[in-house]
Amino acid sequence: MTALGDGELVVSRGGGLYSVDLRRGGREELVYRSARGESVQAVPIAAHAVVKAYRSILHPERKTGRMLCLDAYVSEDVASGRLAGHITRVRVLAKQGDGERALGDAPVELDGSFYATVPADVPIRLELIGNKGEVVKAQRSWMWVRNGEDRGCPGCHESQAVAPENRSPMALERFDTPSDLVGDALKAVRP
Repeated sequence: MTALGDGELVVSRGGGLYSVDLRRGGREELVYRSARGESVQAVPIAAHAVVKAYRSILHPERKTGRMLCLDAYVSEDVASGRLAGHITRVRVLAKQGDGERALGDAPVELDGSFYATVPADVPIRLELIGNKGEVVKAQRSWMWVRNGEDRGCPGCHESQAVAPENRSPMALERFDTPSDLVGDALKAVRP
């Protein structure tokens, strides 16, 4: 049942739609019936204001995107479930021809968060770098960001079934200065 206003309703029943005029004692009038007996649902149809603008996180004028990770320390494949103390930075690599090129490193904050600007529309992958410069974990699949996209993730090796903790990551305390991993590396990757 859907109200149309001014005492009119549309009722869906038995494969048909009926207009009900409450001002005339609830008189019903068949508006539509399916020849095949299909189920139909009444929905309101009314004029509405035109949307002034569509908001988007994509900004085509920017040729970079930003990545925010809430906790790179999270890992399902270690006994403690966390790699805290073992990771100091994240390295971003870009696909280049048949190989890849390191774009640079972004610091991992004490809470495991990092924030970096990366080139848009370029396949990238991440490596977690340890205290001695060793690769602790490496992403094997490629991902990318679009022009002006702000892409976030709960963690590098987090469970897909668990929601992240509701807290402000330390990397956003300096949100106006993400690690810039574009610079000259962007020119080397893009034709």
